[in-house]
Parts: sequence; structure tokens; C-alpha cells
Amino acid sequence: FNCSSLVDIVIPSTVTSIGGSDMSNLGAFEGCTLLRTVIFLSDKKVNGYFGYNNIGKFTTYVKSDFISWDNNIFDYCGSEPTLSYTNNMPAGFKVTSDNKNTSLYKNVGTYTLYIPFTFATDDMSFDVEIPYTYTINPARLTAKSKDASRLYGDGNPEFTSTYTGFVNGDDASVLTYNGNYSTTATA
Repeated sequence: FNCSSLVDIVIPSTVTSIGGSDMSNLGAFEGCTLLRTVIFLSDKKVNGYFGYNNIGKFTTYVKSDFISWDNNIFDYCGSEPTLSYTNNMPAGFKVTSDNKNTSLYKNVGTYTLYIPFTFATDDMSFDVEIPYTYTINPARLTAKSKDASRLYGDGNPEFTSTYTGFVNGDDASVLTYNGNYSTTATA
């Protein structure tokens, strides 16, 4: 309240409310004329009245605002997806540790991991784990029946397929079912 030096403040996730003055209904950050950023290390803003005169002068961030994941849907390729993101924090807040080397699951499915980040300015730093939910879709495998022909009066040939879309060095030998083919053609 009335701090003329406060520029940025980080509110830990353990804080559940921020009160103002009961008598004057002034907010917790009322009169903090240099305040530019209030960062909540939780998934939502805590309850409280932050300051009438400062509305529009400072920006609030919650954990889901800190970064944007560049991609969260992948097609199966046999290797781990590449983790990439965009830093959405204001100028001066740099990511100094992001654990891009975190092991991600590589099999088909949907996963949620909590990726640790360290954000820092010239004056402070803070650590936070940001959830990353991503999906790996099955690889698309295409089967095409091979062309076949016969002479009139002969029996129908055996039908087989060619496959495209294998990944990770796989081939048709990994298939557990090769399909069932029939035709209405008669001798």
C-alpha cells in the first residue's frame, strides 16, 4: 500500500486472499504508482481488492498466462515430441531454466506433465511448474489392394495389399492382421 518503489510482485500459490483497508476500502496495491506486474503463482487470481487508482496501470498474470505451448498435438513417429513454447511474460522476464530436456512420452495417448521453469529479471527470480498436456495420435497407415487380373473362366486370384505410412523403421511384418478381401466376380 502506497509503496512508491514497488515495480513487480510475485504472489506465492499459498496465498489465498489479499485484503485492503477495512475503513477506506483501499486496495492492497493502492498508491503503488510504479507497479507494473502482479504475478500469481497459482492457476487463478486470489481474492482481494488490489487498488482502484491502479486499474489499467498494472497487469496481472496467472500461471496459465506465463507461456503458450507451440504445439500439443503430434502424430506418432516413434520418437519423443519436441517441447517448444512462447514466453508471454512482460519485457524483462526471461526464462532462465525451462527443462526442455524433460522426457516426454512417445507412444500414442494423451499425457499431462508439469514442466519446471525459472523466470528472472535483473532484480528477482521465481520457480514454477507449468502443466503441459499433449496428445500423440496414431500414425496413419494406408492399405491398397494390388491390381489383379484373370482370364475369363479362371478362378479369382488371391488379393493382397501394399501398405504405406510405416514409421520408426517398421514394415508389414509388424501387422497382426492383413485384411480380408473378397469380390463379387465369378468365373
